[in-house]
Amino acid sequence: MKTNPRRSLRIVGIAAFVAASACSDSDPADIQPEPDEPDPQPLPAVVVEEGSTIGTETFAPGNTASGGQGEVVSGIGCLGTAARHFHAHVSLFVEGDQKAIPPAIGITDPFFRDDYVIGGDCWYWLHTHDGTGVIHIEPPDDGAYTLGQLFDVWGQQLSDEGVAGFSGEVSVFVNGTRHNGDPREIVLTSRKHVSLQVGRPLAPIPIYIFQN
Repeated sequence: MKTNPRRSLRIVGIAAFVAASACSDSDPADIQPEPDEPDPQPLPAVVVEEGSTIGTETFAPGNTASGGQGEVVSGIGCLGTAARHFHAHVSLFVEGDQKAIPPAIGITDPFFRDDYVIGGDCWYWLHTHDGTGVIHIEPPDDGAYTLGQLFDVWGQQLSDEGVAGFSGEVSVFVNGTRHNGDPREIVLTSRKHVSLQVGRPLAPIPIYIFQN
């Protein structure tokens, strides 16, 4: 990760503040804090191109060693007969830089054709085919399935203190609106978009149009 060039500016600013305080008779209570950074606004919606990659390729395809290897994980098993099939979308930003959600999450021994997974051994009910961030949800029932379960199958961290190995304050947006609850409890519903942002600055929130 690149060093934030504003760090040196903050150090200079702190030194200047200390010097000014030493020479001033004003009450520290008169010093007003800077306003909070406003929430980013969603970008104009764009169509997701199947088989493409959105963001910087950061993670290896497939589940980590801590993720699903064919066994049931957090109540999610390998796909048999699906009662329904719908899509949600997840994006991840770290210090304003978008990291691609990798292909083959939830698919063991994946087989690719043109950067799109077309085969594999175990297909978990929650999985990805490409690097677009589109999540395929194909459960055998009408139950509710969450973002936390997807990350458990992937084998990656998800909390308000970090995402997928990146630590820092986590801001969560659902369909462009800030979500203040536990990100793990977000239910994946059809065409829902979840944007996870670690650290600052916050990036504009991408909203995508699904192909199907």
